[in-house]
Amino acid sequence: MPIEQEPHHAHLRICLPRLRPHAGPRRPWQLRAALSGRKQPVDANTARSLRRLLDTRPVGALGTLHRGEPAVSMVPFVLPAADTRLLIHVSTLAPHTRDMQEHPRVSLLVMAEPSADLSPQALPRVALQADALTLPRDGAAYEAARTIYLERFPDAAPMFELGDFSIVALQPVSARLVAGFGRAYSLAGESLAEWLRR
Repeated sequence: MPIEQEPHHAHLRICLPRLRPHAGPRRPWQLRAALSGRKQPVDANTARSLRRLLDTRPVGALGTLHRGEPAVSMVPFVLPAADTRLLIHVSTLAPHTRDMQEHPRVSLLVMAEPSADLSPQALPRVALQADALTLPRDGAAYEAARTIYLERFPDAAPMFELGDFSIVALQPVSARLVAGFGRAYSLAGESLAEWLRR
């Protein structure tokens, strides 16, 4: 899978002095590679570890455009097995739902659990850009998505009885994967789809 590491110059200049010894690359050649922005392929274990975040982390930060201004909210999500679309269950009363109806392009940030042993700047994370699509309630796709969503969040069952809630599918169009300090990768197209289906 052709994944290349992007240049990370500005971030390195700001963050390097703040890192604890264990949080970033330790070998001189690793530092030189990071500072030079040299492109390097991501190894399979790193790709798999970052993909696992979408299976194990229950919530993400949803970024929308609200009246021309950026807005962020928290949403539970699920990525069905062998699928590329993430499912969220939202209320039409929530501003982010109206935002998605007016501006379907959104972002979703999913981060690893913070640890006292790891610099916040080195937390593994996945940032997705996606297009939001509301699933019609009378369609087969809605029923399948409802079943999958409730398998992960059974406590959400009562909310499916409320008329103002709907399922929105987020179709990623690009992704930025950060495995740690100086280890950022970008995905799009078929490479992104393949990674999501892992």
